Amino acid sequence: MNRSTVTVQSSRLRLWLPLVVVLAFLLIIGVFALAEISDEAKSVREDARRTIQLTASQLTAPLRRALESGRQADVRLLVSSIVLHDDIDLAALTDEHLQIHHASQFGTAGKPLASLLPGHIYHQHDVLDNHVDVISTQRGLIGTIAIRYTPEGGTRSDARSALLWLQVDTARNMAAMWRDVAIRLGAAFAVGGVLTLALLGLLYRTITRPLERLAGVTREIAEDKLDIRLDIQGRGEIALLGQSMQRMVGQIRDTITALRESEQRLSITLDSIGDAVLVTDVHGLVTRLNPEAERLTGWSQEKAVGHPVIEVFHIVNAETREPAEHPVGRVLREGMVVGLANHTTLIARNGQEFQIADSAAPIRDPAGDTIGVIMVFQNVTDRYRMESELRQVRERLEAILHSLPDPCFVLDANGRYIDVMGGAQELLTASREHLLDRTVSEVLPPEDAKPIMAAIQSTLETGKPMRVEYRLDTVSGLRHFEGATALLQLEREQSAVLWLARDKTAQKEAEERLRHLAYYDQLTGLANRKLMVQRIDEALARAQRHKHRGAVLFFDIDYFKDINDSLGHPAGDQLLQHIGKLIRDATRKEDLAARFGGDEFVIVLEDIGDELIAASSHAEFIAEKLRQMCNAPVMLENSEQYITTSTGIVIFPNGESDADALLKQADMAMFKAKQSGRNQICFFASELQQAAENRLRLQRDLHRALEEDQFRLHVQPTVDGQGRWIGGEVLVRWEHPERGLILPAAFIPGAEANGLIDDIDRWVISHALARLGARQHQLPEIFEGLSFNITADLLLDPGFPEELQNWLLETALDPSLIELEITERVLLGDHQQATEVIEALRHLGIHFSIDDFGTGYSSLRYLQQLPIDTLKIDRSFVERLPDHAGDSRIVITIIDMARHLALHVTAEGVENAQQQQFLMENGCHQFQGYHFARPMPWEDFFEKLL
Repeated sequence: MNRSTVTVQSSRLRLWLPLVVVLAFLLIIGVFALAEISDEAKSVREDARRTIQLTASQLTAPLRRALESGRQADVRLLVSSIVLHDDIDLAALTDEHLQIHHASQFGTAGKPLASLLPGHIYHQHDVLDNHVDVISTQRGLIGTIAIRYTPEGGTRSDARSALLWLQVDTARNMAAMWRDVAIRLGAAFAVGGVLTLALLGLLYRTITRPLERLAGVTREIAEDKLDIRLDIQGRGEIALLGQSMQRMVGQIRDTITALRESEQRLSITLDSIGDAVLVTDVHGLVTRLNPEAERLTGWSQEKAVGHPVIEVFHIVNAETREPAEHPVGRVLREGMVVGLANHTTLIARNGQEFQIADSAAPIRDPAGDTIGVIMVFQNVTDRYRMESELRQVRERLEAILHSLPDPCFVLDANGRYIDVMGGAQELLTASREHLLDRTVSEVLPPEDAKPIMAAIQSTLETGKPMRVEYRLDTVSGLRHFEGATALLQLEREQSAVLWLARDKTAQKEAEERLRHLAYYDQLTGLANRKLMVQRIDEALARAQRHKHRGAVLFFDIDYFKDINDSLGHPAGDQLLQHIGKLIRDATRKEDLAARFGGDEFVIVLEDIGDELIAASSHAEFIAEKLRQMCNAPVMLENSEQYITTSTGIVIFPNGESDADALLKQADMAMFKAKQSGRNQICFFASELQQAAENRLRLQRDLHRALEEDQFRLHVQPTVDGQGRWIGGEVLVRWEHPERGLILPAAFIPGAEANGLIDDIDRWVISHALARLGARQHQLPEIFEGLSFNITADLLLDPGFPEELQNWLLETALDPSLIELEITERVLLGDHQQATEVIEALRHLGIHFSIDDFGTGYSSLRYLQQLPIDTLKIDRSFVERLPDHAGDSRIVITIIDMARHLALHVTAEGVENAQQQQFLMENGCHQFQGYHFARPMPWEDFFEKLL
């Protein structure tokens, strides 16, 4: 057993205390002597310094006057009189070359100053007028002052300098100082010696002698003489020590009394508890048994104490009858609480056997060291017999559960698989070994695990069984189950859930077949009329509630009866299946496609726009797409057939309240399409039909315009702050053979709707690059290039970068003259793909700008990452400058943001000088607008530019 050791170092106070006091006295005297000598030496040198400064200051003026008047006798007299001062040892007057004019010593006139004073002092300091410079030497101090004078009758240019030198020898004063200090130190030493002796006597009386007496008291306490009483007199630390020793003696007496009482209470407690208690020492020898331990072991305490515990507490394995590992030895070896293994039998001294449960723990002293072991055990013979019977029942129950055709699981509160029973392997999501000790969330996808965990939690919280239907991707494929839960109590008061999973796949498949028969056409796989009517009513209600538009497309196959009559009904069925496939390919997943009956089909489109015109355009686009797909040749009975369809469209909501009314209107529109010559698309509303015809006419005309080069290039100049043309934006005009020149606003929206806008952009870029390439060597130096508007679809077209590169190569055009303008809509698409395309084109030297900035998506995060060069402020923010406060703040913010992102800024739509002035004052220096020039034909632009 380890004990903590406190090391105390001590010395004899009778010897060391006087020695320390004497050393302290000598140290104090020494410090005092050093301080006195330092102060006196400093005082001597300060007196010498003041003498030099005062003498030099008093003689400066008389010497200057004598020198100016040329009275050498007066000069000699003044210099000689200096040594009359008690402390001045030497005086000399020299010129600036250190030649002596006069000195207090005879025979030095005309000689160098080095013959009189040490030579090393002359180069240490520069001597200033009217300033006394004092230099320390080994024997004292030397002071010098410069006297600037002009001889009588001379001019300023005749001015001369003289140096006055004074020496003070401090050695005499230092000798006197040493004598004075020695006298004072002698007196202090005598007084201090007397005080030191008195202090030593006081320390012996108040410290050394009381401590010797207290040491004698501690020896008596160590000999167990606890009736000692101390007569403590006075105050102080030693008195406090004595009082503490007095209290310690009392506490020791009280502690011994309390220990005896505690021993009695412990004995009473151990004897009265129901469990058996056995205590050993650190060597495994029994030190105590309570009555219950005496009854179970057959040993009395008197006989057991001192015996090895393995003799008194003899245990074996109940099943093998082999000796069991003894808990006392394990506790002493590992130093931790241990318990007996299951099936442990205690054999008493008289041979009687008990099934026991046991725990053993180490007994530790305050230092944490093990000083023994305490075992607490109880007779569990009856409980052991009951558990054995329950185990047999559980084994029979588990055998029944394992034989069930459906899987059965035991799950804890965390959804962890405690046991997996019953069911074929193909009904499980994984092997039993893979499932055990894993949670539902670990082995199932989140969407499958969520309802199962909800049922588990509900069963644990309410205790009521639940049923939940779910489906899982098992070893044999996707299967449907019905889960039934029951609350299950495990050992140690732990709750779990018993989950029985009944396979309902066959039932679900049968139900799905019945539902498909009830709601779907068996020939085409499309919805049937019943489901279609239901979905139209639901779509109509949603459209009215959310203020969205939808459409019903009703179409049939032209001359379908002739195909049936000529090729037979199997060919007709084959055609219907072909049309059903085309419909699924042409529509979205959320759209409903149905076979109305015979060769009639219905498509329900939901949420296709808020405005009537936009919704009708979308519906027409789907109808036209499907019409063209149906017009493609199809093989029927080994022969190629061409078919056409007639389509009627009705947009909802339009005042009708149910599906039948909408279907009737759509049928009437389809009939109108057949009357118009078949293979047509007609709207039920006449105004929508007229708009559709106009869109179709525009589409045909645009195709013809591309084929016949009816488009014309225009350019709007871009100017700098000085009004110089530094570039331009390429625009397009349509020169219609009948309607004349058409502005972009009249045909660009239609081109975007029917997918021709990218072809128009290609035409503009290719023709402009060809023309610009022919002129690039004539361009002025300030010309930065032309910009082109392109759509996001064209930018992300995989073939566009290669096309653009080919156009540049064909024209040998410098790519840096090209800037492509994209709108903020590109940020709504595949931002990563857009960034890669822009980076690739910028690597060629092409520049990029964002057009109409501030009116679109405006994601600053994407804008910072997008590799662009210029921001173009939309004209809607410029037109009300500088009077509109809101637009002014927006424009200033855009310019400031562009500056921080190192981007150029161009303002569009500048129409007056006030707008230009405001923009320039806030940092924008590139402009477009009618204030400078309107868009003009290509040739006119370059004639004015060049």
